[in-house]
Amino acid sequence: MDPRRDRRLLAGLGVFLSGWATYCLLARYQDGKALPPGVDPLLSALPSVGGDWLLTWGWLLFNAAVIAYWAVARTPRLGYFLAMVGLWQAVRAVFIALTPFGPPPDIVPFYAGALSFLRGRVFFDSELFFSGHTGLPYLYALLAGAGAMYKGCLAVSVVMAAGVLLTRNHFPIDVLGAYFITYSTWSLGRKWLAALDPPA
Repeated sequence: MDPRRDRRLLAGLGVFLSGWATYCLLARYQDGKALPPGVDPLLSALPSVGGDWLLTWGWLLFNAAVIAYWAVARTPRLGYFLAMVGLWQAVRAVFIALTPFGPPPDIVPFYAGALSFLRGRVFFDSELFFSGHTGLPYLYALLAGAGAMYKGCLAVSVVMAAGVLLTRNHFPIDVLGAYFITYSTWSLGRKWLAALDPPA
């Protein structure tokens, strides 16, 4: 038992849960608005394809694998990891609530069928700017820093970015903005949450 590690873990879990609660609250609030559909000529020029299996089951399995990796292989930094994700969720929630339009009219919805119970509880229709499918794997890559985990998460981010565009679940600005805002959040988190990151 390491009391300092346990305190960092509890603090990180607290930040994570606060960020998640903020996201759920503001995204649910945004879902309740009557927003006009967004229109983007660049998005309209792209082909529209299905891909719900990748953006749902693939997404859930990927996140489970990353969390398991941090819990098992990077245990001392798990609190820092959770806090970073919580901060990122809170930042994204604010941008979601400020988005003045809804999804594209030809969106290919996912989280249907067996996963439909997640809509409105864990995932929301109005969470446009910025793309979580793009930004979160990129944050994982930044936190990994180097090696196979970094490369793998970066590759997943690019694949997911393509997926959310081709299924019309995001606009190009949502995807591009995800990289800039996620990097900025990570940079701020390194300073704000430094106390939760144990020395190497």
